[in-house]
Amino acid sequence: MGRPLKWTPEQKLPLVLSVLRGEGSVAEIGRRHRVSDVTLAKWRDAFLAGGAAALAAPGRYCKAAFIISTNSASVFASTSARHSL
Repeated sequence: MGRPLKWTPEQKLPLVLSVLRGEGSVAEIGRRHRVSDVTLAKWRDAFLAGGAAALAAPGRYCKAAFIISTNSASVFASTSARHSL
């Protein structure tokens, strides 16, 4: 099975969170999931920029920040459960 031609946000998020949690370098995680390290680094940077924007103007980004944090928490929980086995 090949890599997706277009990655959905739901597919990108676990990879970005893995990088941010320090589960491997951008290059290592990229290799595991067949995505270039440049692309994964751009996803990470965009994710962090979005979080910074949400913190800078909480009234404007509250709904988006809630959705991201809710999705991140559920992805983190499911990823943590898999790694604890």
